[in-house]
Amino acid sequence: MKTVKISGAFRLCLFRSALILSASMHTFAFAQMQGSVALSDEDCVIRALERNLSRQVRELDYQIAGVMVSRERAAFEPALVGSAREERNSRENTVEQFRNQLTSFFEEQNRRYDLGVEGQFISGAKYRVGYSLNDLSNNLTNSVIGEPFQNQYQSFLGVTVTQPLLRGAGFATSRAGINLAKAQQGVERQNLRREMMGVAAQTEAAFWDLVLAEELLAIRSESVKIAREIFEENRERNKQGKIAALEVLQAEANLADRNTRENEARQQRIQAVSRLQTMFSDDIEDEQQDLTVKDVPPVKAFEYELSTAMALAILLQPDYLAQLDDLKQNEIRLAYAANQRWPQIDLIGSYGFNGLGDSISESWDESISRDYEAWSVGIQYSVGLGGDRKARADKKIAEMRKMQALAKLKEIELTMYRALQSGIQESVALRDNLNNIARVVEVREQLLEAEMQSLKAGRSDSRNVFAIEEDLLLAREAHARSINEYQKAMLRLELTTGLTLAKRQLESVPTGTAARTGFSATAPLSTDRPLPRDN
Repeated sequence: MKTVKISGAFRLCLFRSALILSASMHTFAFAQMQGSVALSDEDCVIRALERNLSRQVRELDYQIAGVMVSRERAAFEPALVGSAREERNSRENTVEQFRNQLTSFFEEQNRRYDLGVEGQFISGAKYRVGYSLNDLSNNLTNSVIGEPFQNQYQSFLGVTVTQPLLRGAGFATSRAGINLAKAQQGVERQNLRREMMGVAAQTEAAFWDLVLAEELLAIRSESVKIAREIFEENRERNKQGKIAALEVLQAEANLADRNTRENEARQQRIQAVSRLQTMFSDDIEDEQQDLTVKDVPPVKAFEYELSTAMALAILLQPDYLAQLDDLKQNEIRLAYAANQRWPQIDLIGSYGFNGLGDSISESWDESISRDYEAWSVGIQYSVGLGGDRKARADKKIAEMRKMQALAKLKEIELTMYRALQSGIQESVALRDNLNNIARVVEVREQLLEAEMQSLKAGRSDSRNVFAIEEDLLLAREAHARSINEYQKAMLRLELTTGLTLAKRQLESVPTGTAARTGFSATAPLSTDRPLPRDN
C-alpha cells in the first residue's frame, strides 16, 4: 500500500521551487502546441517597457518637449533678410517747386534693394547689419547732368541696434521662452518616468499574479494527488473488507472537490497570463504563446525607514519633481510679467557710411571708404495711459498661479508622507503575517504527516486525514497569497519613493543621493531603452 510522505521544515524551504516546477509540468502540453516563453520578473519589465504603447506615447511627448526647447532657442538665430522694390511717381509741381526745380512736373523711377542680417542678442537687443542700395532716376538730373533720367546710385552700409532699457530688457526676460520650454521638458520627463514606473510596477505585479497562479495550481495539483491516493487506498481496503463503502464515497467526493479547485486554479493561471500579455501590448500572434515564470526572485527584504524613504521621495518621486518644474514655470512667468509692468523705453542707435556714384560699384566703393559717416542715437518711449491694466492683470494672475503651484507642491509632499507612513506600516504587518503563516504551514505539514502514519496503522480514518489536509491546503494557499500581497506592497512603496526604475537599474539616481539618504543603488543603465536625458 502506497503512503504519502511530507517532510516538514525541509519541505517548506523548497516549497516555492517545487510549486513552480509542478505548475510548469501541468502547462507542458499546452506549451507544446502554442509555444512557451519562460520569463523572469526582469524580462517582463524590459519587455513591457519596450512594447507598451502608453510608454511610447509619453516618450513622444518628451521628445516633442525637447524639440520645443530647440524651437525657442531659435529666437536668437540670425536671419538673412532682403527686399527689392520698384517705385514710379509722377506729379505736377507747385509754383514753389517750379521755381526750385525749374520744371512744371516731377517724375521719378527708383529701384531700392536691401540685404542684411537681423537677430536678437541675449540682452534683448535687436540688431540689423546690412547694406541698402537705391537706384535713383528722375527728370531733375537734366538740369544738373544734362541728360534726363540719368541713374544715380545711393548706398548705406551700417548697423542698427535697439536695446530695451526696462520692458524686455535682461537675460531672464529674453530667455523666458527657452526657460519655460526647458521646465516643460522637465515636466514631460517626469511624466515619462511616472509612466515607466507605472508600467514596470504593474508588469511586475502581473508577474507576481502569475507566480501566485502557478503556485496555487501546484498546491491544488498536489492536493489532488493526495486525495487520489487516499481514494485508491480506501477502495482497495474496502475490497479487503477493512472499511465501509461509505468511506470510499467520501474519499471520491473529496477527490472531485479537489479536481474542481484544480480546474479553477488552471483558469486563474490563464487569466494571469492574459493580464501579463496586456502589459506587453502583445499582438494576436504573440498571444498564442504560453507564458511561464522562471528565476522567481526571493521575497523582497524590508529596508525602509520613514525619514530615509521621505528623503528619497523628494529626490526621485516624479509627481513631486514634476510639480517642482511646474513651480519653476510659474516663477518664470511671474518674473516676465513683472518685467512687462515697466514702460517701454528703448535706446536706438545706428552707425554706418553713405556712398553715391554713377554705378553700383562706385557707390559701394565710396561707402566702404568711410568718407561719409552717418550715425544716430535716441530714446523711444511708450507707456499705457491707463496704467497698463493688462500688464497689471497678467502679473496678478502669475502671482496667484505661483501660489497655486506652491500649494500643490505642499499637498504632494503631505500625500507622499502619509502614503509612505501607511505603506511602511502595511508592509511590516504583511511581513509579520508572512512569517506567521509560514509557521502554520510547517505545523500543518507535520500534523498531516502524523495523521497519515496513523491512517496507515489503522488508528485513524480518511475523514480526519482529509480534514487536516484541507487545513494544510488553505494554509499553503494563504501563504502563497501572503507572499503576493507583500510583494505588491513593496512595489507600492517603491513607486511612492520613486525607486522603481533605480531598483531595476533602469536609471541612475542623482549625484549625492547616497550621502544624503544612504541609498547606494547607483548602478549604470542596463537596458537598450534607458530614460532619456534633458537637452
